[in-house]
Formats: sequence, C-alpha cells, structure tokens
Amino acid sequence: MQFITLPYSENPWLYLSKIADWPGLIWYHNGKEDRHQEWISALPSRNFEYLGAGKTKISHYQAHTEFRDGDFFDLLKAETPCPDSDDKEPFGGGLAGHLAYDLGLEMHNIRSTRSAESLAPLAVVGLYEWSLQINHSKGSAQLCIQDSCPGSIRSALSELADNLRNTSETNMISSAPAVTEWHCAMDKPYYENAFHQLKDYIVAGDVYQVNLTRQWVSESADLKQESDLALYYRLSHAMPAPFSVFHRTDSHSLLSVSPERFVQVRDGRIMTQPIKGTRPRGKTPAEDKLQSKELLNSEKDRAENLMIVDLLRNDIAKNAQPGSVQVDKLFEVQSFRNVHHLVSTISAVQKTTSHSLDILRDAFPGGSITGAPKKRAMEVIEELETTNRGNYCGCSFYINSRGDLDSNILIRTITLTDGRLTCSGGGGIVHDSEVQAEYDESAVKVQRLLSSLTEK
Repeated sequence: MQFITLPYSENPWLYLSKIADWPGLIWYHNGKEDRHQEWISALPSRNFEYLGAGKTKISHYQAHTEFRDGDFFDLLKAETPCPDSDDKEPFGGGLAGHLAYDLGLEMHNIRSTRSAESLAPLAVVGLYEWSLQINHSKGSAQLCIQDSCPGSIRSALSELADNLRNTSETNMISSAPAVTEWHCAMDKPYYENAFHQLKDYIVAGDVYQVNLTRQWVSESADLKQESDLALYYRLSHAMPAPFSVFHRTDSHSLLSVSPERFVQVRDGRIMTQPIKGTRPRGKTPAEDKLQSKELLNSEKDRAENLMIVDLLRNDIAKNAQPGSVQVDKLFEVQSFRNVHHLVSTISAVQKTTSHSLDILRDAFPGGSITGAPKKRAMEVIEELETTNRGNYCGCSFYINSRGDLDSNILIRTITLTDGRLTCSGGGGIVHDSEVQAEYDESAVKVQRLLSSLTEK
C-alpha cells in the first residue's frame, strides 16, 4: 500500500471541493461537533448495482459493463479485498455503498404492489481501492492507495495531491439551488386511517409494533444531480450527526445525516445500537432537560425500545458465538441538534465461520425501522404506506480489507433523483400510541432537514 501525505485542514470541504465532480464520490463522517477521523473516496474500480431478482450490473472503471446472476451478498463477499498488513486505517479501501429498504422486501419474500414506481437499483456498492483519510485527533491527512489500484486512478490521485499542496484554504463548494416547497405524500386523514388499521393488527396479535412513515417530496428543474454536494453542504451544517454519509451514484445521490448506527463488526466483535423513543429539543435549558427526563422515564418508549432490542439480539445471534450476545446499555438518552433519542447497545462475539457481510444481510433491514415481528411488520408497512421507501430506512455501509464493517440506518436521509428530492420520517406504533402524538413526531423528525434546504 502506498501512502501520500497531504496538507491537513480541519475543513473537509477543502478536499471535497477538489473532487466535487468525481463519479462515485463517497464521504463518511461524524459531524463537525464530535470529529475524530473521516474518509473520502471516489472513482470505484468496480461498481455493483443490484437490480433485483438476482441480477447485478457490474461497471468496470473506464471499461466494460457486465451482468451477473446470483446472490448479491455472495458476489460482494468474493470482491472483499485481501488483508493488507500496512492498512491500519478505518477504510484504506474496500467495499462501500448503500442498500435500499426495498431490497429487504425481496430478501423476506414480500410482494410489493409498487415495484414499478421506481427504476432505481436496490443497492449500489463500489470497490474503492484508495481513500483520503482525515485524522482530526492527529491533525493529519493522507491518501491511502492499494497496490491493486488501476494506473489511471493513480494518475488522478497524483494530480489531486499536487493540487492540494498548491491551494489556499478556501471553500469552493457552489451555492445550492433553491428548494421552494415540500409536499407530503400522506395527509392527516390518510395517516389517521392507517394508524387505526395498524392498531387493529396489534389488538389482533398480528404485530407488537410497526414503524409507520410519511414521505415528503420537492421537485424542480433546478435540482440537478450536479447540485448534490452543494445541497449536502447545507444539510450537514444544519444537522451534524455521528453516522453521516454522502454517496453519489449513476442514478441518484444519497444525502444522509443519520444519528443511528446499524451494525458494526470490528476485531471479531459485533455491535448494534437501535434507536426507539424520541422527544424534540426544548426551547430553554430547563425545557430541554424536562424533555430528556420525560423520554428516559416513559414506559411506552422503554417498552418500544425493549421490543427492538429483543429483535436485534435474535438477528445478530445468527452469526454470533453461542452465549456471547449481551445488552451493554439499555435506554440511554442521546441528544442531537433537533431531538433526544432513546438508544440501546447490544454486542456479541462474531462466529469464525461468519463473514461480516453475513451479519449485515441477516439483520437487514434494521428492526428499529420495521417493527416486530419483522416480516409481518414489513407486510403491514407495505399495505399501509403510500410510497416506496426507497433508500429511506435502508442502510449505508463500508467494509475494509480486515473484514471490519460499519453501517448506519438511513434515517434523516434525503435522496436526489432527476430533479426530485425525497425525505421521510415516522415512528414506531404500539398498543398505547396516540395518533396525534405520532403524527406530530413524524413531522418533528424531518422538519429541520426540510428547512435546512428551503431557508436562505
């Protein structure tokens, strides 16, 4: 592996501005308020788009395209890079991308009546053979280039390094286009009707909890895909979050400021951190503290959280050493720019026979955004919601050459496709949920996202 030292800047947008138009651009970071290390890459050597029904489109960098049949995750496992003893970074190269929630419908054999609504792939994952690492704790930046990286990409990286050594500390991200208004695809009467149907399923014993969501849409001819990074600039500054990701694909761009980790695998240990339970931030310190305390002591939210903890314990147990699954933290209040969340932490020891991608596959989609039991909850979601979820409630992930994996749940996420922005929000419905409170919560969760792109 080759390492090229770069001038350090605490502003990642300096680096991003130099590669703002590069295909496959991807950036994993944890927001400006709690930064340690982040990474950027682009120009994947191979790009894998899962089209559904066992068919994957594989695009080779500056070369041919092929189609392959078979299990998508098995295909990705075969593409995981060989371990490199010199690569000690979180992501010095490997596989990175995202899975749409709708992939989960196929995985769980749930028939969708809305499949024809979207031609977007169900997953897009790139093989990246280089990364730009920014270590804020050490005040350093470097390019990490794998030995297998194609010569044409190496040449582009050499030019990038020279450019960064001879540049001033300026922000060159263009201004974002105007986003004038958002329209919700589910009005209040429809939501109320869906809510009461869902409660009937709970009373009948079909489900214990279901995550019911609404989608907001904004459309404009000005919203071209070239605007994706400028839009994300505004979004990520308004709502810094610990599991944020930007990913540009051929068909769409993903703009996520997610507060929720899905599954992490590191040094043979599995960890997942579901969120269940939300309160808005208070307008004063006293009101804020009261909201946090109310969330912590809410029997409803604790019961809702516990249901998902049990579901995820079972999901990760499929690939864990027997008896190693444990709950490390239960009902921890974590505070973000717009809301307080109730978060639990579950861990286990990875089976030596299980690949990190097996763990991701067997837990997908995350139980915190489906409900319990998972498959029946997903069937109810498919029946009652008005639109495909698309990327929302899917996950983004990366896996390095050591087999370490990290992923998020794609909430607080916007997708840009052909002049159209989509954004969704919702919450878990249980037996004692109240329709007005749940309707209001779905709006609270997206309000700051929407306003961050409409405010001047």
